[in-house]
Amino acid sequence: MQLFSSRDGEALISIPSVGRYRIRNGRSVIVEPDPRADPALMRLFILGSVMGIMFHQRGLLALHASAVESGGEVLAFVGDQGQGKSTLAAQCLAGANRLVADDILVVSFDADGRPLAQPGMPGLKLWRDTLEHLGHGTDRLEQCWARAEKFRLGVEERVADRPLPLDRVYVLADDPRADAGRIAPMNGAAAAMALIEHTYRMELLDPQTERANHFAVATRLAGRIAVQRLTRNRHLAHLPDTAAMVLADAPRRELAR
Repeated sequence: MQLFSSRDGEALISIPSVGRYRIRNGRSVIVEPDPRADPALMRLFILGSVMGIMFHQRGLLALHASAVESGGEVLAFVGDQGQGKSTLAAQCLAGANRLVADDILVVSFDADGRPLAQPGMPGLKLWRDTLEHLGHGTDRLEQCWARAEKFRLGVEERVADRPLPLDRVYVLADDPRADAGRIAPMNGAAAAMALIEHTYRMELLDPQTERANHFAVATRLAGRIAVQRLTRNRHLAHLPDTAAMVLADAPRRELAR
């Protein structure tokens, strides 16, 4: 069970048998470890929930997404847990494409209001069957957490090293009849709500001080990029064709600049 509280710019997460994390004003983290805590599990929460709270406290939009760079622009995948965000991103890492982020994608805006995807950690968390499908063994890979069949695939040589323009976000949905998939545009309120719904750990936003800004930033982003629903069959046999379709997609849209 994870307990959370937030007040006056300070958030506290308490996790039994792991420890407590105190996050202040998006600038500092104080860790009080449980004596029995597994260091790997403590690190997992730091790179997940703790980082998410820090981004929220700084007023940044953090999406629960995986993202890749293709042709100088970034495409991101959001969706419910288990929808295959990391899997699709891994398949897209072909040719000169690079990983931008996995699990948490932070979006900011430059002086001209252009949305930028900030580079994240240089690795992907993937299930064993996905790794085998992509031609990777697991013998030398680090498990993401104990008793899980999920592993971290390092891609240090294929990771973005600077903020890049965010071009489009795909909202993933599963349909066994869709084969490689189909893409449909999402506009207006539907696009904004999709970004809000797929914010990283939305429940950790302080309702008194952070949610209004978060809504405004998500709405602003929805007006500057293409938000599209990608419905496909998640079976790994269709994965190469789905990735090829996404990489070839260049949505035409009129955006306010």
